[in-house]
Amino acid sequence: MNAHTRASQRTFTVVATCDAWLSCLNACITFDAANPGAKVPHREATRLISCSQHGSGAWLTCLPDPSIFGSISHSAKYRTAVERRLGLYISALSPALAWREGQGETITQHDLLGDAAINNSNHTRRHNAGLHTLYTAVSAAATCPVQLGDKGDGTRGGKETAAKKYAHLCATHIPDIVAGRTLWEFKALTPFLPKPALGHGSTTNGGAPSTADGWFIAFGGTLEDITRKTRGLIQIGHLSDPIVPFDRTTGNGYVAHFDGHYADAIAKKNPLILWVCETSGAISPEGHAALGHLARQVRKPGHRDGTVYGTNRGAPKGPKGFRAHHTARISSAVVYADAECLLAYGDGTMGA
Repeated sequence: MNAHTRASQRTFTVVATCDAWLSCLNACITFDAANPGAKVPHREATRLISCSQHGSGAWLTCLPDPSIFGSISHSAKYRTAVERRLGLYISALSPALAWREGQGETITQHDLLGDAAINNSNHTRRHNAGLHTLYTAVSAAATCPVQLGDKGDGTRGGKETAAKKYAHLCATHIPDIVAGRTLWEFKALTPFLPKPALGHGSTTNGGAPSTADGWFIAFGGTLEDITRKTRGLIQIGHLSDPIVPFDRTTGNGYVAHFDGHYADAIAKKNPLILWVCETSGAISPEGHAALGHLARQVRKPGHRDGTVYGTNRGAPKGPKGFRAHHTARISSAVVYADAECLLAYGDGTMGA
């Protein structure tokens, strides 16, 4: 939690002297305060914070390029993605929502902004879209075997067989990507939660992750909770500490030890990279740093770069364009997956 807070503070240093940005944030906070009926608390401030992080606007730099799969987006999908970024009502949902209202349903901002559809949809499409673009980036720079984690056929027996395949690396969870002994876990999460966890914790376990801080801390609605689930928590303080729950502003208080999904991999000292991407396309500091490491690797003399760069004149080229190219591809995959989901809701196929 301390590391997350420090990383967030470093992120905010970039915009600390930007008067226009701070004015925009104040306007969002003022709007949110005057909109108490919103199902997502602090929704506009959360949107601005998320859209201000590394990678969140990278999808907008992708030029249509026949040589790059998925780079050509039809107008409806692009328009929907832009509407989500700007916090506008989703035009593709209007016919379906109008019909529901005609049937006597109450349509709220939560519906009009697309949050209800996104939160109620199957997130597999978004996860898989982002995961495969990350896999492409890792594979392009790797000098060791890289493979996607095999989750099995969905049956209990299939999952058990798949788990045994990776038990030598991590017996407690099947990784998303395996590169040598380095494990990658990819998460694509929405910061717009109707009932976020406040992170107050308990007198027994002390502090708990919060999913309610995205309106003033970068990744404050996503990173703490998924870090606990994935990496687990190292005990901080003692149960007898007077400040319970944990105080994020001072680092005082108590947090109980917790084993996450990758407890066995951590115990075996196998490297783990947790890559978190919010639905704005924003990439977490750890993910951004990992991509930067890959970019530095491919620029070394004699190192391979398996990236298929675009032929468009304005597309990133060569090893120097590695980070820009893959940041844009990962960001686009996540953003457009949600746009496709909203279009599916709008035409009645429910984003299945």
